[in-house]
Amino acid sequence: MKSSKLIVTLVIPVLLIASCATKNTNLASKGMIKSSSSDTLKIEGNWIKDKGKKFDLSVSITNIANKEILIKRVDMICKKGDHLGYYDRIRNEHTNIQSNNPQYLVFEPGEMKRFHFTCYLDVKYKDKDFYFIVKKVFENNSKDIDTPAKGSLLAKDIEMHIKL
Repeated sequence: MKSSKLIVTLVIPVLLIASCATKNTNLASKGMIKSSSSDTLKIEGNWIKDKGKKFDLSVSITNIANKEILIKRVDMICKKGDHLGYYDRIRNEHTNIQSNNPQYLVFEPGEMKRFHFTCYLDVKYKDKDFYFIVKKVFENNSKDIDTPAKGSLLAKDIEMHIKL
């Protein structure tokens, strides 16, 4: 009798912890790869993790133009439904972008970079529509990653939509 109480005492907390954990939704395995592209930029969703008042998102951004491009960090927007979110940092596979070059992301022709970020919302929303938007893409006139120079506008309002 004593051992069955011990088992119940150990099993219940483990089950509660397991039921509270959320998993990343792998968009490829669910047949939910959502992408958006222009003649300049292609955005693909890799995975998403909904956490109510925030969500984690992994996206791959590919420069499909034959020019070096740059994206201002402030021109990358996240939303859940109609509710605009914000993020405090963007991470790629190797570095924290905020500590590396906070204002611009620079892409060589044909280059693909994978980014992860957390989109924060002011309250918990039940919407299952998630958005990642690049408002503007510019040509990098300086050809210098450390001091990019905004050139002509190549594309705007490239939107990736994920519906769970």
